Amino acid sequence: MSKSLSTSPTVSAQAETRRDYELALQLATRDGWNAFLTQHPDGFYASLAKSQLAKLAAEDAHSAAAEKARLATEEKARLAAEGARKAEQTKAAADAKAAEDARIAAEKLKAAEQERAAAGERARAAAEARVDAGKPDTPAAGPQLATLPGPT
Repeated sequence: MSKSLSTSPTVSAQAETRRDYELALQLATRDGWNAFLTQHPDGFYASLAKSQLAKLAAEDAHSAAAEKARLATEEKARLAAEGARKAEQTKAAADAKAAEDARIAAEKLKAAEQERAAAGERARAAAEARVDAGKPDTPAAGPQLATLPGPT
């Protein structure tokens, strides 16, 4: 009997962490993940949240690199249209190629981070399925929502 009393707060804390993680997952924002990590800085779900933040950072880097590549291509076209000197056109072409290479690298990083996040989510789902499979049948209490602090 004392064993169930000692594990009950742990199960409750894990359930709260899980609810908070799922809410942050629904929000899918940097602020949501940071709020989650403020409340739950350690553990399995904290690692998943950090992976989600890395995925968002990779998406931001990809967007920035794509914009830089677009601007470099526009500059190259502008110089060609103005009949710029050969050296300026060569430099613009090199800049455009470097920007395109950076965009491709950022895209690969984004894909890798998305795969890492997806793998973490699969691990989370499998872990939750194992935990849920071990629970006795109890009537559903309905959805429980956790709240995150509002934006500052």
